[in-house]
Amino acid sequence: MFKIHLKSLLSKYFFGASLFLFFVSFSVYADTSIHQSSIDVLQESTQLCPHINLFTGANDSNHWYSPAQLNNDDQVPNQCNTCRAPANRTHKSCGVSNLLGTTQCKGQSCGDQQGLFYFFRQSGKKFSLQHDLRYQNPVLFSRAQGEGCRFILWALDPVIGIEDINGRSISNYWKNAYLASQHLVEPPFPIGSVGFVIQSALTRGQHQLHIHIGTLQPVYAKAVATLSTQTTLTQHLQVNEYDFLVRFVPNLEPDAPFKGYNVFDIAANMLPANEQDMPRFGLMATIRSDRTGVFLMAALGLDRKELNYAQPYTCAMRE
Repeated sequence: MFKIHLKSLLSKYFFGASLFLFFVSFSVYADTSIHQSSIDVLQESTQLCPHINLFTGANDSNHWYSPAQLNNDDQVPNQCNTCRAPANRTHKSCGVSNLLGTTQCKGQSCGDQQGLFYFFRQSGKKFSLQHDLRYQNPVLFSRAQGEGCRFILWALDPVIGIEDINGRSISNYWKNAYLASQHLVEPPFPIGSVGFVIQSALTRGQHQLHIHIGTLQPVYAKAVATLSTQTTLTQHLQVNEYDFLVRFVPNLEPDAPFKGYNVFDIAANMLPANEQDMPRFGLMATIRSDRTGVFLMAALGLDRKELNYAQPYTCAMRE
């Protein structure tokens, strides 16, 4: 396994009356990096899906996608459709979606070499929580070495990902990820350091909506501590050479982060090109230590590795 270093002019964006150039320099593992060709043409990397979904016949207006050839792993032939579309079913990026729909996963739990999956199918909480166990096989999964506290929340309904404007709100996946981090795992993730990440189409591995659960790296914890809680302000933050746009969203109810609002819509509204940018931006969310609200952070090509999944203790699903 080797690392590659990419530095390229990514895109030009208009903020107010100013034009900014984003230079993003980052090191990533070769098997999860954005293609150099993707970086060279990022400004033209999203396209609009048909207003009527050709597979389902449902309205799919304002759904933008990243062409398959620009994505590192998620290269299913039909980017506008879910893994249920015949053209996508056999692609490796529909592997988890296919597993979750098998007979062996119709019960309360199932598993494969990548981990254990527990299922929650009641109204409003239709998801699967995975404890990623690839760290137990570092020879086969070298990137997962030491990641014993990595959990992933998966949508059980057919939803593509962050850019699926007409599917991502079937359930409040962010609220469910938070509840999972506090009530479904042992030990619970500490408030103030728990972090949640959803990757963009450019960097994700699977064509099914999923949210990574881990803790903030120290550099992120330090940076977040400097942020304002002014709710009308879109802030700029640079961490690990990612340029983040940040918004603080106060809790609508005491100690109830993510409840009563749509994280995806808020994120889209703070991006330069709104929904058109969603296929190429990833989101990180973390809860303020006093539990008064959530910091939503969006960055171009955000990778799940920006969270920490290694702890000096053992993590497990709560029995």
